[in-house]
Amino acid sequence: HHGMEPHLHQNGLCPYSSTASASNTRKTSNTDRSSTVKKVQKKLNKLGYKCGKADGSCGSKTKSSIRKYQRDKGMTVNGKIDKALLRKMNIN
Repeated sequence: HHGMEPHLHQNGLCPYSSTASASNTRKTSNTDRSSTVKKVQKKLNKLGYKCGKADGSCGSKTKSSIRKYQRDKGMTVNGKIDKALLRKMNIN
């Protein structure tokens, strides 16, 4: 498994996998990612895009809310938390 022993990951994505997508090229820990997701969720909820509880998990409600936000703001609609979304939401 990517030169590693078989293993499980909290969010189901293996950081050693070449198919694991990151929002940027720097390595981010699951804690950093979860914290960023929570910030996005809180901001979406505050703006009226009901994405559910800010739990740090980017599920279907969060992705749907991100797509609605992106559409409303004239952004590329991909449902992903990327640099453009964070910049637009003033989250760093």
